[in-house]
Amino acid sequence: MVCRPAIHYYMHVSSRTIHEREIMLAEHPAMDQGGTQVRRSRVHAIERHQEIQVRWDEHIPLSAYARDAGGLAAQLRESWIGAVMPSPVNIGVAPGPGSLVSALVQDVGLLASPVGWEIYAGGHAEHPVKEGSLLGVAETQLQAAALATACLQWYRQTAWYDEPLWAWAERLGFMSIRETLLDDQLQKELAATLHVDL
Repeated sequence: MVCRPAIHYYMHVSSRTIHEREIMLAEHPAMDQGGTQVRRSRVHAIERHQEIQVRWDEHIPLSAYARDAGGLAAQLRESWIGAVMPSPVNIGVAPGPGSLVSALVQDVGLLASPVGWEIYAGGHAEHPVKEGSLLGVAETQLQAAALATACLQWYRQTAWYDEPLWAWAERLGFMSIRETLLDDQLQKELAATLHVDL
């Protein structure tokens, strides 16, 4: 039995051409439990489900170090338009500690701090709630977006299909991910790979 959405995902991530994708899908049609071919509309609905959602709080809390969450959220959202992910991803951008968006229980969370932005990864709000771990600290909005993008691209390249980001972080080990992503050269390479893929 072949999982058609998984085939779509892996072909997309491996950067095959559209023609190669169509040939591969024609050779391996996915079957449902009744033995009938799955319709394309269902596959596209599943593919659209594997997207990135960015949440942010427009209300800037009373704080000496509150930041512009909307600008950072827009930058991240525009960078990831059309990207197919292994599993749906939630990004939360909080302008300060009193924000309505909790950055700690998102797949990737960015929280304004006195030094700039704290970037968290691996959290989720489902039962049981899991707090994300600190991936790094960035002084500027550009550096914060670069680290979050590197994390998402590394996840995209190394995660299994339908594996949530928190499960991926547990499987690889958070310290390993952190050491990998804090390498400036690798961050640049991952950003370049994202632009080629999209």
